[in-house]
Amino acid sequence: MDQQTFLRLAKRELGVAYPKLASEIGVSARTIEKWSLDVRSGDHRKMPLIAEKFISKLLEEKKRARVLAGDRKTAEAIDAILSHVSKEKRQDALRTFDQLQRSANVFVQMTVAGDKPRYFRTLAEKNAWSEEEEIRHARRASQTRAFAR
Repeated sequence: MDQQTFLRLAKRELGVAYPKLASEIGVSARTIEKWSLDVRSGDHRKMPLIAEKFISKLLEEKKRARVLAGDRKTAEAIDAILSHVSKEKRQDALRTFDQLQRSANVFVQMTVAGDKPRYFRTLAEKNAWSEEEEIRHARRASQTRAFAR
């Protein structure tokens, strides 16, 4: 993600204008305007790593507040922005996503019918297969509940 997009998304998620964002990170409004210009512009300046990290820190604080408020959608949007900033953030986001998937899998078993035929010759054959699948899923669910106790 280029810094122009990063700044635009950070500004949107933090709910502030560029001058306010500039005061939050301790730079002049003109500096942040130069950072937000297109790369082809003569006035464009590369944002220092410390500024990128500080804006990321502001986004992380906002994300934490959104999670505590129960606003998962906004928190995930902020996490997506942060995952594009650095390799460490991306790995952390993937690790968090993996943990969420595992915890969700405990409550709702994700199954894929790998043995489902491509087609059924008769409706009775399809119904018989469906019944067997339902019984198999019910057994798996009862075993999971018994294991959780």
